[in-house]
Amino acid sequence: MPSPWKIKPKKSFRENAVFAISGMYDHMMSHSFRVIDHPNLKAELHTMRIAGKPLRYTMEIYESSFGDEFRQRLSEVKHLLELMGEIHDRDVNIPILVDHLREMILFNKTVRDHRQRISTKSLRRLLSTMRTERRQKFNEVSGILKQWQQTNYGKRIIDSLMV
Repeated sequence: MPSPWKIKPKKSFRENAVFAISGMYDHMMSHSFRVIDHPNLKAELHTMRIAGKPLRYTMEIYESSFGDEFRQRLSEVKHLLELMGEIHDRDVNIPILVDHLREMILFNKTVRDHRQRISTKSLRRLLSTMRTERRQKFNEVSGILKQWQQTNYGKRIIDSLMV
């Protein structure tokens, strides 16, 4: 599928940047209403993260052409996407670790000598830590997205292209 943000040859460099970046930002943020305050909608969060990658990469391409304010906006977009990536890592790893824990518990039920059972304490602690970190990171993502909506962050990105 061709990109809806294809460069327009008769437009200026800045006009193309504004067109592409604003479209990509709007596309990413179109997922925000399904993400904000919905920590269990993991697929939607991942979809939003994937939608944000072209924005980040495009901003990185334009980074050297615009000033410090634009670089700050890029840094903020990167931070959001990195948080989403860390959440996704936990969303992938937690179920795997839960499966391992279940296998250990089943194994332990088959062992008569209690001294030969496998301790599950470390794995339980790791799962608890990962769930807590995921919740904290999700709350941070949700807070950033709410702030961006309230402060018209997309316009701030575009304004940084005009400086």
